[in-house]
Formats: sequence, C-alpha cells, structure tokens
Amino acid sequence: MGEVVGATKDIKFMQRLCSKIYSSLYEINKDIENNIETLVENKYVAPNFPIFLFGEIGKLNWINTAKKNGLSKNDLYKKPYMT
Repeated sequence: MGEVVGATKDIKFMQRLCSKIYSSLYEINKDIENNIETLVENKYVAPNFPIFLFGEIGKLNWINTAKKNGLSKNDLYKKPYMT
C-alpha cells in the first residue's frame, strides 16, 4: 500500500481509510525527530481499503504510465516474443 498512501495524502476520504497507517507513520517520525531510543514492539497496520479498488487503481496507473511513454493499453498485453 506504499504507493496508495503516498498518492492519497491529499484526498480527504482516503485519509479516513488510511488513518491507522498515517498515525503509525506519525509516531515513527516523532521518534526519529526526537532521537528516542526506546524499544517498541512491531506494529501491523492494514488500511480499510477495498482490495478490488486497489487493483483497479493499479491498472489505471499502469495504463497512464504506458500512455506517457507513447504506448497504448493494448501494448501492455502484447507478448514480447513468440514461442
């Protein structure tokens, strides 16, 4: 979800979905800035984000990147070689 967190930092409804992640990153940032050297347990944080939507956003990003590089959507599905 790294790309999604970075891409959604300015989108209000996405901030609510990723609020647990943002708060954990804030805690890490605070510890680094204050040079705190206390032992902290590992945390597992998952966003409240529908997996199908994550896949669709990923597809759109690939298509947009291809278009920026002069390719079409169909070019993404071509085989690079024939066997």
